[in-house]
Amino acid sequence: MTVTAVATPKLPGSPFPSHEMLRKTYTRIAKAAMQAGTAKQLKKAPVAHPEKYPSYVMDPKKLGSSQKVYVIKGDLYLASTPVTLHPKTTWFKVGPAPLF
Repeated sequence: MTVTAVATPKLPGSPFPSHEMLRKTYTRIAKAAMQAGTAKQLKKAPVAHPEKYPSYVMDPKKLGSSQKVYVIKGDLYLASTPVTLHPKTTWFKVGPAPLF
């Protein structure tokens, strides 16, 4: 029996996912968790300063609310803020962030 190695073509550029690839992946995971009802609503933000962590806008064209997916300490969180005079952000824990 002969084993032959198959050469895989080297992809140009960085081996790491782009910002757009991460945004699409994380927002799809968050949307699926919200639709399935597996995202757990939190009483407050998971950390004191979530703005210090990477975030990805879910749907920039959506009117009426702003939704961002945050990657905080290896987990995905969804922050949903209505567009009102006195907005209150609602936080959801989506689950673990995928490893690339």
